[in-house]
Amino acid sequence: MKTSRLLLAAGFLLAMAVTMSCSSDNENNPETDSSSSNEQNPDSSDSGGGLSSSDDSGLSSSAGGSSSSVDEATSGTINADGIVYKWVKIGTQAWMAENLNGFYGRCYRGEAANCNKYGGLYNLADAKKDCPSGWHVPTRAEWVTLFDYAGADAVKLLKSTKNWNGNGNGTDAYGFSALPGGFSTNGSNFSSMYYSGLWWTTTENTVNSGSYIYVSMDYENNRNLSYYPGTHLLSVRCVRDN
Repeated sequence: MKTSRLLLAAGFLLAMAVTMSCSSDNENNPETDSSSSNEQNPDSSDSGGGLSSSDDSGLSSSAGGSSSSVDEATSGTINADGIVYKWVKIGTQAWMAENLNGFYGRCYRGEAANCNKYGGLYNLADAKKDCPSGWHVPTRAEWVTLFDYAGADAVKLLKSTKNWNGNGNGTDAYGFSALPGGFSTNGSNFSSMYYSGLWWTTTENTVNSGSYIYVSMDYENNRNLSYYPGTHLLSVRCVRDN
C-alpha cells in the first residue's frame, strides 16, 4: 500500500516537471507568438489606411498633396475670320508668327501664291481692320521691345530659315519667322520680295505729317526704322493686346 502511494506521488511530480518545462520553452521562443510577429512585420499590416502610395515609376505620391501649376502657353493658334494663324510668345509679348493675310490684304503682283507664302500687303487703315479682336497693329515701341529682347543679332534670330535671298536666311530662334514679303508704294509697282520685309507700326512720324514709321529687315541682316505714308502697302504682324 505504501509502495503504491509512493509510486503515485513520484508520477505526479514527474508530470508537473514536464509541464513546467514546456511552458518555459514557449515563453522564450518568439516564433510561437503570432501576435508579436505581426506587430514587427510591416508586410502584415493593413495597407488600406495609409496616405502614401507609389506608382509604377517608383515615385512616391501622397494623398491630399498640392496640385502642380500650369505655365502660361507660349505658342498656339488663333482663328480670324476663318483664317488660322500661329502665334508665339517672345519675352512678355505675344506676336503672330506669320504675316497677316486677311480680307483687305493685296497679293504681291496680284498672285495668290505670294499671299499664301508671304501674307498680304496692306495700307495702314486696312491693316487695322484685319487684325483679329484682342490683337492690334504694333506701335514703334512694341517693335523696339521685341528687338531689344532678341538682342544684338535680333534680325538673324527673328528671320525665317528659308525664302530669303542668298545667305540671308535666319535661325528663327524665337519662332517669329520673319519673311521678305516686299512692298508697294502705289498698289501697282511691287518691289523687294526675297530681299526685304517691311511691317507697319501705328506710330506717326511727327516731322512728316501723315507718314507712319515702319520696321524693315533685309537679306544682309540689317534692320531699320523709317517712314512711309499710310497709303503704301506693307506686311503686317499683329501683337496681342495687354
